[in-house]
Amino acid sequence: MISRSAILLLPICALILFRCNREPDTLFTKISPEHSGISFINEIVETPDMNIMTYEYTYNGGGVAAGDFNNDGLCDLYFTGNAVSNKLYIN
Repeated sequence: MISRSAILLLPICALILFRCNREPDTLFTKISPEHSGISFINEIVETPDMNIMTYEYTYNGGGVAAGDFNNDGLCDLYFTGNAVSNKLYIN
């Protein structure tokens, strides 16, 4: 005779297995630099004078902003770098 706990456990196991076989839900799709035209790299080269131990914000500060910077109705991208020049990509 099958115990009551085994009967309750079977649907739970089935749900877990069903969920494991699904494709993950994603918000983003990876696009190559060749396709997007964006080749920005925020490269940080540590030196004895500039590193995480001497300047704790070495890896903070770089980022990206999206907005219509030239008022043409299209979203443009502005990348900021820590040790490299910032770059604006007009859409």
